[in-house]
Formats: sequence, structure tokens, C-alpha cells
Amino acid sequence: MEILKKYNRFYIGEEDSPIAFIDFEINENIIEITSLNIVNHLKGEGIAEKLLVELYNYAKENDFIINSQKVFVKGFNKI
Repeated sequence: MEILKKYNRFYIGEEDSPIAFIDFEINENIIEITSLNIVNHLKGEGIAEKLLVELYNYAKENDFIINSQKVFVKGFNKI
């Protein structure tokens, strides 16, 4: 599954109806995750982790910091 980026979103699937996405905002150099969504039949397949890794790599490449206050991010060991 290819992860694509448009504006402040990484997604899998079609742009207008993705099967998974992570939305974020950037203020100064801090990334705040605003939404993470995976279609029900793909939950538990590791897709959220793949999206988080993509966001982590994007942050690292651009010298951003990810605000890891969200519950689903706290357990992610790369942040």
C-alpha cells in the first residue's frame, strides 16, 4: 500500500476517499496530529503504525517535533 501526501495529510487509497489517513497541523516547528482514521476492516493490520512512521520521517527530514500527547501516539516508540 502506497502512502501519499497532500497538504497536511498522509493517506492510503484515493485522495477523495482514502482507506486510511493521518491529518496534522504545523505551528512553527511543532506537528500536532489532528486525526487518524483507518477503515474498520483494516484495523489491526499495522496501517496506523505505517502512517505514523511516515509522519515521523517527514518530521525528522524537516526538523519538526511531533507533539505526542495523543493517546495513539504515546505508545509509538519512534517519537
